[in-house]
Amino acid sequence: MTGLIITGGSINCAFAGAFLKIREFDMVIAVDGGLAAVKSLNIRPDAIVGDFDTVKGELLEEYRRMGGIAFEQHQPEKDETDTELALRTAMEAGVNDIVLLGATGGRLDHSIGNIHLLYACLQKGVKASIVDEKNRERLTVSVRSGGNTFPSCRLQRRFTESL
Repeated sequence: MTGLIITGGSINCAFAGAFLKIREFDMVIAVDGGLAAVKSLNIRPDAIVGDFDTVKGELLEEYRRMGGIAFEQHQPEKDETDTELALRTAMEAGVNDIVLLGATGGRLDHSIGNIHLLYACLQKGVKASIVDEKNRERLTVSVRSGGNTFPSCRLQRRFTESL
């Protein structure tokens, strides 16, 4: 099952629109401020997750009125990031191949944290990648001689349609 998580980092909507035009996802989750990008891209999310500290209240209410969308509101005082909570929601729903849009280009601590979340997905056997107009990042498992394994980050610097 495939999933798309749109977070509140920087999103080039022209890139995202082209990327999404050639892909389909079984589940779409908007993360807090990422709901603005969801609206710009004319996507209907299956769920909206976060503490809702960065999304505009009127936008959130617009989506509440639509019905049929799960809302998962968390307290601002928490140990997880909103993106981490969205990943958990996706995995609990059975998603095993996840694309994160908007996971880079905003706050540096969030970008680093989001890259780290790829490792948490890898540990659970879930494929996850961070995609933006310049990169596709996915952790893979490499095997050394002697059978030892270690995670490695495969980065692709240019976006091509083969991604």
